[in-house]
Amino acid sequence: MDRKAFLTGIAIATAAALIIPLTVLSQNQANSQMEKMPTTPATVADLMRHMVNTYHIDLSGKLAKGDFKHLIDTTPYMIADGHMAMKIPCGAKGEPLLTVLAGVAPDVKPVKLDMVEKLSNPPFSCIYHGPLPGASTDVALANTSDKPINFRGSAGYGVTITIHAELSE
Repeated sequence: MDRKAFLTGIAIATAAALIIPLTVLSQNQANSQMEKMPTTPATVADLMRHMVNTYHIDLSGKLAKGDFKHLIDTTPYMIADGHMAMKIPCGAKGEPLLTVLAGVAPDVKPVKLDMVEKLSNPPFSCIYHGPLPGASTDVALANTSDKPINFRGSAGYGVTITIHAELSE
Protein backbone atom coordinates (compact mmCIF):
# COMPACT_ATOMS: atom_id res chain seq x y z
CA MET A 1 0.00 0.00 0.00
CA ASP A 2 2.76 2.40 0.86
CA ARG A 3 4.41 1.85 -2.51
CA LYS A 4 1.11 2.54 -4.34
CA ALA A 5 0.50 5.75 -2.31
CA PHE A 6 4.08 6.82 -2.97
CA LEU A 7 3.76 6.29 -6.74
CA THR A 8 0.41 8.11 -6.78
CA GLY A 9 1.98 11.06 -4.97
CA ILE A 10 4.88 11.14 -7.46
CA ALA A 11 2.42 11.05 -10.40
CA ILE A 12 0.40 13.94 -8.96
CA ALA A 13 3.54 15.98 -8.25
CA THR A 14 4.87 15.34 -11.78
CA ALA A 15 1.55 16.34 -13.36
CA ALA A 16 1.44 19.49 -11.24
CA ALA A 17 5.04 20.29 -12.14
CA LEU A 18 4.12 20.13 -15.84
CA ILE A 19 0.70 21.83 -15.71
CA ILE A 20 1.53 24.84 -13.51
CA PRO A 21 4.40 26.18 -15.69
CA LEU A 22 2.32 25.66 -18.85
CA THR A 23 -0.59 27.60 -17.32
CA VAL A 24 1.68 30.47 -16.30
CA LEU A 25 3.38 30.57 -19.72
CA SER A 26 0.06 30.60 -21.58
CA GLN A 27 -1.23 33.66 -19.70
CA ASN A 28 -1.02 37.11 -21.28
CA GLN A 29 2.09 38.69 -19.87
CA ALA A 30 1.27 42.26 -21.01
CA ASN A 31 1.87 44.85 -18.36
CA SER A 32 -0.14 48.02 -18.03
CA GLN A 33 1.87 51.15 -18.54
CA MET A 34 -0.57 53.48 -16.83
CA GLU A 35 0.92 56.88 -16.28
CA LYS A 36 0.67 58.03 -12.72
CA MET A 37 -1.03 61.42 -12.46
CA PRO A 38 0.80 63.93 -10.32
CA THR A 39 -1.18 65.15 -7.35
CA THR A 40 0.57 68.35 -6.48
CA PRO A 41 -1.56 71.11 -4.95
CA ALA A 42 -1.22 73.11 -8.20
CA THR A 43 -2.52 70.17 -10.28
CA VAL A 44 -5.45 69.57 -7.95
CA ALA A 45 -6.29 73.29 -8.02
CA ASP A 46 -6.17 73.27 -11.83
CA LEU A 47 -8.44 70.21 -12.00
CA MET A 48 -10.94 71.91 -9.67
CA ARG A 49 -11.20 74.76 -12.19
CA HIS A 50 -12.89 72.44 -14.72
CA MET A 51 -16.23 70.68 -14.76
CA VAL A 52 -17.42 68.13 -17.32
CA ASN A 53 -20.97 66.95 -16.86
CA THR A 54 -23.97 65.50 -18.65
CA TYR A 55 -27.48 66.36 -17.54
CA HIS A 56 -30.67 64.63 -18.61
CA ILE A 57 -33.95 66.34 -17.84
CA ASP A 58 -37.22 64.48 -18.42
CA LEU A 59 -40.00 66.73 -19.67
CA SER A 60 -43.46 66.07 -18.29
CA GLY A 61 -46.61 68.01 -17.46
CA LYS A 62 -47.52 71.24 -19.19
CA LEU A 63 -45.58 74.39 -20.10
CA ALA A 64 -47.84 77.43 -20.44
CA LYS A 65 -47.56 79.89 -23.32
CA GLY A 66 -44.74 82.33 -22.52
CA ASP A 67 -43.44 80.21 -19.61
CA PHE A 68 -40.04 78.53 -19.41
CA LYS A 69 -38.28 75.64 -17.70
CA HIS A 70 -34.83 76.42 -16.31
CA LEU A 71 -32.67 73.44 -17.27
CA ILE A 72 -29.20 74.13 -15.82
CA ASP A 73 -27.23 76.79 -13.98
CA THR A 74 -23.48 76.15 -13.86
CA THR A 75 -22.56 79.22 -11.76
CA PRO A 76 -19.73 79.76 -10.70
CA TYR A 77 -18.53 77.77 -13.74
CA MET A 78 -18.77 79.27 -17.25
CA ILE A 79 -19.64 76.90 -20.11
CA ALA A 80 -16.65 76.68 -22.47
CA ASP A 81 -18.08 73.98 -24.76
CA GLY A 82 -21.45 72.31 -24.75
CA HIS A 83 -23.90 70.26 -26.77
CA MET A 84 -27.62 69.81 -26.40
CA ALA A 85 -30.10 67.28 -27.79
CA MET A 86 -33.81 67.25 -27.09
CA LYS A 87 -36.96 65.39 -28.02
CA ILE A 88 -39.97 67.70 -27.84
CA PRO A 89 -43.40 68.17 -29.41
CA CYS A 90 -43.13 69.96 -32.77
CA GLY A 91 -45.25 71.51 -35.48
CA ALA A 92 -46.62 69.84 -38.62
CA LYS A 93 -43.52 70.73 -40.65
CA GLY A 94 -41.05 69.92 -37.89
CA GLU A 95 -40.77 73.47 -36.55
CA PRO A 96 -39.89 73.63 -32.85
CA LEU A 97 -42.66 74.82 -30.53
CA LEU A 98 -40.08 75.59 -27.84
CA THR A 99 -36.98 77.77 -27.89
CA VAL A 100 -33.70 77.08 -26.10
CA LEU A 101 -32.28 80.14 -24.34
CA ALA A 102 -28.68 80.35 -23.12
CA GLY A 103 -26.42 82.99 -21.61
CA VAL A 104 -25.82 84.53 -18.20
CA ALA A 105 -29.21 85.23 -16.63
CA PRO A 106 -31.00 87.51 -17.15
CA ASP A 107 -29.13 88.10 -20.45
CA VAL A 108 -30.14 84.97 -22.39
CA LYS A 109 -30.54 84.60 -26.14
CA PRO A 110 -32.15 81.98 -28.43
CA VAL A 111 -29.96 79.05 -29.48
CA LYS A 112 -30.36 77.56 -32.96
CA LEU A 113 -30.66 73.79 -32.95
CA ASP A 114 -31.03 71.59 -36.04
CA MET A 115 -33.76 68.99 -36.46
CA VAL A 116 -32.65 65.37 -36.89
CA GLU A 117 -35.13 64.44 -39.63
CA LYS A 118 -34.54 60.67 -39.55
CA LEU A 119 -35.38 60.56 -35.82
CA SER A 120 -38.32 62.99 -35.93
CA ASN A 121 -42.03 62.35 -36.44
CA PRO A 122 -43.85 65.67 -37.01
CA PRO A 123 -46.28 66.80 -35.68
CA PHE A 124 -45.89 64.46 -32.69
CA SER A 125 -42.25 64.74 -31.72
CA CYS A 126 -38.97 65.94 -33.16
CA ILE A 127 -35.36 65.64 -32.12
CA TYR A 128 -33.17 68.72 -32.30
CA HIS A 129 -29.49 69.07 -31.46
CA GLY A 130 -26.57 71.45 -31.68
CA PRO A 131 -23.84 73.30 -29.83
CA LEU A 132 -24.41 75.56 -26.86
CA PRO A 133 -22.77 78.97 -26.89
CA GLY A 134 -19.68 79.46 -24.76
CA ALA A 135 -19.58 82.03 -21.98
CA SER A 136 -22.95 80.83 -20.65
CA THR A 137 -24.06 79.71 -17.21
CA ASP A 138 -27.80 79.28 -17.75
CA VAL A 139 -29.82 77.17 -20.19
CA ALA A 140 -33.62 77.29 -20.31
CA LEU A 141 -36.44 75.99 -22.49
CA ALA A 142 -39.11 78.59 -23.32
CA ASN A 143 -42.56 78.08 -24.76
CA THR A 144 -42.59 80.60 -27.59
CA SER A 145 -45.63 79.05 -29.29
CA ASP A 146 -49.13 80.49 -29.07
CA LYS A 147 -50.49 77.64 -26.91
CA PRO A 148 -49.56 75.52 -23.88
CA ILE A 149 -47.27 72.57 -24.61
CA ASN A 150 -48.22 69.20 -23.12
CA PHE A 151 -45.48 66.66 -22.49
CA ARG A 152 -47.88 63.76 -22.16
CA GLY A 153 -47.93 60.08 -22.85
CA SER A 154 -44.99 57.77 -23.24
CA ALA A 155 -43.24 59.77 -25.97
CA GLY A 156 -40.06 60.09 -23.90
CA TYR A 157 -39.73 63.86 -24.11
CA GLY A 158 -36.48 65.08 -22.64
CA VAL A 159 -33.34 67.15 -22.91
CA THR A 160 -29.72 66.02 -22.65
CA ILE A 161 -26.97 68.58 -22.15
CA THR A 162 -23.23 67.86 -22.02
CA ILE A 163 -20.87 70.62 -20.99
CA HIS A 164 -17.27 71.43 -20.28
CA ALA A 165 -17.16 74.47 -18.01
CA GLU A 166 -14.39 76.45 -16.34
CA LEU A 167 -14.44 78.27 -13.03
CA SER A 168 -15.28 81.95 -13.52
CA GLU A 169 -12.91 84.48 -12.05
